[in-house]
Amino acid sequence: MIVDTLVLHDASTIRFTSSKKGLLGVRIAYVGEGCVITSKGASGEHGSRVLSGANGADGSDLEIDIHFMTLGSLTLDTRGGDGGNGYIGKNWNMPSTQTTSRRVPDGKGGLTSVTRNIQTSMGSTGEPGSPGGAGGKGGDLILTYSTDRFALNFNHNPRPGQKKEVHFIEILYEAGKHGKAGRNGNSYTGSREVGTTVIPGNTVSARHQPQQNGTIKLVNANKPQL
Repeated sequence: MIVDTLVLHDASTIRFTSSKKGLLGVRIAYVGEGCVITSKGASGEHGSRVLSGANGADGSDLEIDIHFMTLGSLTLDTRGGDGGNGYIGKNWNMPSTQTTSRRVPDGKGGLTSVTRNIQTSMGSTGEPGSPGGAGGKGGDLILTYSTDRFALNFNHNPRPGQKKEVHFIEILYEAGKHGKAGRNGNSYTGSREVGTTVIPGNTVSARHQPQQNGTIKLVNANKPQL
């Protein structure tokens, strides 16, 4: 996208698809507060009993050539999407019994109550869980910039109580987070008469490749090139 004049009012967003490299060339830009230019990858869907958490999409590479006439604050975001969380299986049924009572002769001319416990169901296996998805890769950013006689502040967040920075650009380029691993539900064996054994459900993890951040290249076009 090539434009002569770009005006971003406060809280405006330009969103590039994460499926291919984004290009933005701007001859003159007027940027307000809290604006965003992003090619961030989408987060993966959470898993189900039969599906793992989906992988987050990669953030796409972004190349920007821009001259700022004014700038409040701007975020450039090429992060990868987070992986979807895995499914947490439900705990299944514990053994159950039914108690019955009846009157029988006691051998002394009277009656006595006899109680009997009958097992009506055995313990069952917990519902299976599923693993979480992988975080997407962060996209690479190339930013060529120039300004109308002011300096830019990059990723310099003020400490609490300090005055807010002006002409501020925040760059986000990290890989997405891996989704949380699911686990199988608890299983139960045995009977209530002799004791029930609880078998805790194991975590359902997956081996993902190491998370990969994007890279940043900043080119100050205000400085003469040697």
